[in-house]
Amino acid sequence: MATKIDRDKIIEAMYKKAIGYDIDEDSEEIVLDGESEIKNHKKKLSKKHYAPDVTAARACLELFSEEMMNKYERMNEVELLAERNRLLKELETADHKTKLEETNNQTDIDDEQFEKEGVEDNADEIDNE
Repeated sequence: MATKIDRDKIIEAMYKKAIGYDIDEDSEEIVLDGESEIKNHKKKLSKKHYAPDVTAARACLELFSEEMMNKYERMNEVELLAERNRLLKELETADHKTKLEETNNQTDIDDEQFEKEGVEDNADEIDNE
């Protein structure tokens, strides 16, 4: 009996293994006394982490890079130019967001420094009185 291979499930599983994942594990501990009677029964829920797998990561990178190359090879010149423009616009947007975040972070640091200096100045004024 032949089963249909679900390509998407295989790719999803390989990607999950490539980046690592956590699972919840249930375990039970049963302690019996000498007469096969349950003396103690404990249930335990814990998380188990599976680290990223280099071989799976390499396979994913090869698979995805081949798919991207095939995608671009099938495009005509007009489609390639449109994709190029889309990617450039995406980069500009990302760059703009990064600059805004850097500015906001700098503002937060400046505010913290101002507040810190303000507190120190007030402490000096109190000491001088």
